[in-house]
Amino acid sequence: MKLIYTDERRASVRDYALLEEFSFVRREAQAEADLAYEHWRAQPSKDTYAVYRAAQDRADAAQDDLADWSRALAA
Repeated sequence: MKLIYTDERRASVRDYALLEEFSFVRREAQAEADLAYEHWRAQPSKDTYAVYRAAQDRADAAQDDLADWSRALAA
């Protein structure tokens, strides 16, 4: 992804909209992981653990994407 600058120092409205989108995706992914964790704790099994880990992996990836975009926006 490439940032679009309106001048030499300021990111565009599009860039900040994408930051909001990355933030939303991260929050939703973490909420899904939190629910999967609670389900695994309530009904421990290999399957519920696998679902939880997959959801947490998605949340971690979303966090990484958000961090990458935030760093690019701040640069």
